[in-house]
Amino acid sequence: MIGFPFDSHVTFESDGTPVYDRAITSAPLRKLIAKLLTDGILPNPSTNLQVEAGSGMNVVVNPGFAICAGGLKLEENQRTLAIQAADSNYDRIDTVVLRWNDNDSERICDLYIVEGIPAASPLRPELTRTESIWELGLADLFINKNSSAISNQRITDTRYESARCGIISAISEFDTTTLYQQVQADLAGFKASEQADFIKWFNDIKGQLSEDAAGNLQKQIGTLESLKTEVKTNLVNALNWVVDKTSGVIAKLGSADISKIGDGTVTGAIVNNKEAIEDVSQSLANGKIKFGIDSSGNYGYIKDGADTVIPFKRYEDGRTQGRNDVIGSPNSYGLYTKAQYDANKVTYKSGNYNTGLNGETWRHTSFNTGFSTIIALQIRCWDGVDDDDGRDNSFKNVRISGGNVSLDFYAPDYTDNYVQWLAIGK
Repeated sequence: MIGFPFDSHVTFESDGTPVYDRAITSAPLRKLIAKLLTDGILPNPSTNLQVEAGSGMNVVVNPGFAICAGGLKLEENQRTLAIQAADSNYDRIDTVVLRWNDNDSERICDLYIVEGIPAASPLRPELTRTESIWELGLADLFINKNSSAISNQRITDTRYESARCGIISAISEFDTTTLYQQVQADLAGFKASEQADFIKWFNDIKGQLSEDAAGNLQKQIGTLESLKTEVKTNLVNALNWVVDKTSGVIAKLGSADISKIGDGTVTGAIVNNKEAIEDVSQSLANGKIKFGIDSSGNYGYIKDGADTVIPFKRYEDGRTQGRNDVIGSPNSYGLYTKAQYDANKVTYKSGNYNTGLNGETWRHTSFNTGFSTIIALQIRCWDGVDDDDGRDNSFKNVRISGGNVSLDFYAPDYTDNYVQWLAIGK
């Protein structure tokens, strides 16, 4: 078992070398930190380890703090990193990384640029993540062929991509295996006990029936049907009390006048209570977020006060999304107003930003919605001009982590390429 900190008692070897009996190495310390906190950067300030363009073929990394492989990294100064010369024939993508190197000859956590491979359709480098070397990706640099300088438009911030970096947070996941096994064991014991009680009751009932079992049973049923109204009332009220205490939702079932329920029998009471349950369920459905598939095939939707369905498209990973995959008309991103969303007990936020990326190729970008959890999201990639000229761009590989979103989009050689989004969340 690992535990710290404790004060060490110091003894000395015969040659005078001190020996500390509670000393630990860095590995247990990093393991304990990794049990409490995730890798990533601090969210505040927003410039924490942000990568920006410098002069010529240089980038600047702002000061900040990060956790990498359970190790702590504090950069108090602005750092300048040099980019390797551009290829003469092809573009490439480099990645700025924070690298934890635990090799005995290194033992350092520092900033580096990992050079990509020049290609007609270049890909960003994979991060190295081994037992001794662990990297966090801070930004991707698109290096045009024959270029002699880099601009901020060619830098894609990846600090908010949880798969490559992410935000430092407390560990929130837990293993429910042991709890599940205990519940299963308790359920098995309960079933065995109840089964024994049922068998005993059934044997007692068999002893009370005559050889003409069917006739005797019919006689007992007739006795039940001839119960006085007062007895029926007590029986139904008792059933309603159990339902009320069990669910806390359908308490209104017990408010009906027992003398007017159905045909005055217990069966009539059950039928009418069923209808009351359905009425409650329908009233709960109106104006709430609905999950599942409606009659038109929409995955998740909101139903407003006029019973109008507001659908949300489901993003299908692996398929290129185009201009017709947004809600409403292709050249709009909001089919309903903020007042309509607020009236339906949900919160929405929207944004539209210039990526500054182009080049007639697939590019990567990311943004933060301001939500902790995203319920529904729609995205439009376009040229920022509402002139109905059809300049909407395809996108794919959408990734959502908390309130952060990243995606790849096809960036034509327009001056500007925008990402417009609408999110519903909390």
